Amino acid sequence: MLTADDGVRRELERAKAAAKEVAAREVDKAAETERKRVEEAYEKTRGMASNVQSRAVMAAEEAVALKASAVAAAEAKMKAAEEAREALRRELEREDASGGKWADASVNEEAEKMESAKAAVVAGAGGTLLATPLALSQGGGLVSLGVVAASCAVFGVTYRYAVRRDLGNNELKGGVVGAFGLARGLSAADVYLRAAAVNGDADFAAYAQAALLAGQGVLTYAFAAVALEQAFARGFLKPFGTASEETER
Repeated sequence: MLTADDGVRRELERAKAAAKEVAAREVDKAAETERKRVEEAYEKTRGMASNVQSRAVMAAEEAVALKASAVAAAEAKMKAAEEAREALRRELEREDASGGKWADASVNEEAEKMESAKAAVVAGAGGTLLATPLALSQGGGLVSLGVVAASCAVFGVTYRYAVRRDLGNNELKGGVVGAFGLARGLSAADVYLRAAAVNGDADFAAYAQAALLAGQGVLTYAFAAVALEQAFARGFLKPFGTASEETER
């Protein structure tokens, strides 16, 4: 009886030992599984944190680069503005030093005045001489011829300053002649038509006479321009700027 009980106890002890061993292995297996799960979760969290940190670093670097670019652009604008201001200051100083009357500081004013006086004489004499038949045909006397001479003299000075060295620019020459001629001719025609209207003579003949007066005004300055061109061609009169250069030589 005792022997049987001892055998049972031993079997129970072996069963308990086996159960403990199995339980221990299961616990170790569960612990290992949990450890791996925790490690994987840790690695995943660390990777996410690293990505977030990398994006934050990149964003910060981009912000720094943008700020540096903005600062460089602002400095470039300030430098350009300073250079423009300095250039303007130097230009103003040059104008103050030269008196600022002429754009070209090499202009000899005395020589140009002399040539302008010659242009006035040539245009006044030539224009009056060539326009005398027209003036006399309209019943003009010495006063009329004197007015023509004075206006042609003013035209000569203006023509020389306007044309300058562009002696081949026929459009410019024609514009100067047209400006003076139309101003004189149309004003004379207007006065004549007003007088005709007051006298009740505003008919076709009056308008024809007014047109003749307008044409005479243009022809008068055209004659003066021809005289000036001949003076330029023969070297008696120098274009604006040429006299200053010859004086410097």
